[in-house]
Amino acid sequence: MIKNNSIPVLALGIPLLLTASVVATIAARSVPLPKVTYWKKLIVSHRVNGLTITTLTYYSSNPNGPVLREQLEHGKFTQDLLAPHGMDGPVWVNDKNTFGLTFNALVRLVRMRSRQIGYAKVRQLAGWPLDLHPFPFSPYFVLERQPPYSAGKIAQSISSLKKFGTDVFEGHRCFVFQEHPRVVGTSGKIVERFWWDEQSHFIWKATDTLYPPTDSPKPPSRSVDIVKWVHPMKRSPSEVFRFPASARVVVPAILGNLPVPPGGIKITTVPGGNRYIGASLASMIRHLESEKGTKNELHVLRPKGSPQYRR
Repeated sequence: MIKNNSIPVLALGIPLLLTASVVATIAARSVPLPKVTYWKKLIVSHRVNGLTITTLTYYSSNPNGPVLREQLEHGKFTQDLLAPHGMDGPVWVNDKNTFGLTFNALVRLVRMRSRQIGYAKVRQLAGWPLDLHPFPFSPYFVLERQPPYSAGKIAQSISSLKKFGTDVFEGHRCFVFQEHPRVVGTSGKIVERFWWDEQSHFIWKATDTLYPPTDSPKPPSRSVDIVKWVHPMKRSPSEVFRFPASARVVVPAILGNLPVPPGGIKITTVPGGNRYIGASLASMIRHLESEKGTKNELHVLRPKGSPQYRR
């Protein structure tokens, strides 16, 4: 009875499913996809001691979109950062024409692989002694958050800032806001100010002023970040989002089948490094082994409410 009764139900269900599928497809086509906009942004940073850093950044309105940063060196822009899937994915930085994954990117990869194969296995593959703590890329490590206010960012919430005045910067009408002074050890205190566009909420300028202690003979010193311009682009410059042909790119095994941008000369690790993690941890292991009473990372690094990992 069950088998015979199921036949008309199944026969009725197929056209219903097909109809629902067609309706869903038409509805999906009728809803416009969010438009992704790409920009080029030029920032000039005048740091203390006369140092000037000029950076050109390509980025997207999609937080998971590609990010490329170049720095001006000897009159030429040279690529120094590549994040093909946004800053929360694999991020490579350049050191003497060798691109390696950032610390935050490796911590995220360790977290992901720890959920899949267990934390102890990940440490073992990384060549880290299982009885030695702390592991530098521990999944319990609290990643440093990006500052909410800086030149080139859009800041919607400014409730924590104090309004200092108004100003016109490069033709942009801005409110000038200031964060609460922050004490930096024995060096004094830092006061940060931001030129916030009242229409777009874009920060065009940011300054850090270090005020030394009152008994110090040093004068205050200031760093200034200025957004010179932001230009929209109609499409992602795919010819730019790739590694330079001459660059070495460290692609460790912990990446698994995650895609790696084209270009460059792919290598698995730096000289003397571990192939799974792509870096050399030997000097850090020697240092920790020479110390007595090294604390267990679970008590040092693990934040309250962090996920459990198989050991």
